[in-house]
Amino acid sequence: MEAFPDRPREGTPHIERVKARQARIAVSDGQVVAELSLGFWKGIFGRKYEHGLWGPTLKRTFPNRTVTRSAVASQLEAIYQARNRLAHHEPVLHKRFRETVGAIEFVARELDARREEDVAPLTLLLRDDLELVTRSGNELSRQLHSGSRPKEEGGRPVGG
Repeated sequence: MEAFPDRPREGTPHIERVKARQARIAVSDGQVVAELSLGFWKGIFGRKYEHGLWGPTLKRTFPNRTVTRSAVASQLEAIYQARNRLAHHEPVLHKRFRETVGAIEFVARELDARREEDVAPLTLLLRDDLELVTRSGNELSRQLHSGSRPKEEGGRPVGG
């Protein structure tokens, strides 16, 4: 019995060894897309890819949409900035909150190759969470403007 049965035989060309090794790695397209960072998506919709990537392919990528690369880029930038503020425990309230929710809704709605009247799967997935976040944000904004303190579930003021 051989100690390392998967080891390439002596004299196997490098390219054949690489192909054999890659054949043993199972990665789905969905996994590749899911592992990409928000920074990647923000970058790929950047101005430097306008002519080389998006000019020739945007309409084919989103055939039933009139979305522009710059519109997507600005919405991704808003999401990216809000994400960074939240990561640093900075507040995302009032206008910035509404802009962030609007940007998320835009991306969920527009980056889907379906017809305009169809509901995008990402929109369906995010709908309940976006509604909850929007209601909570509106309530917090109302309380901050009225001078009342935010309440916990039991009705007691937070921090009181």
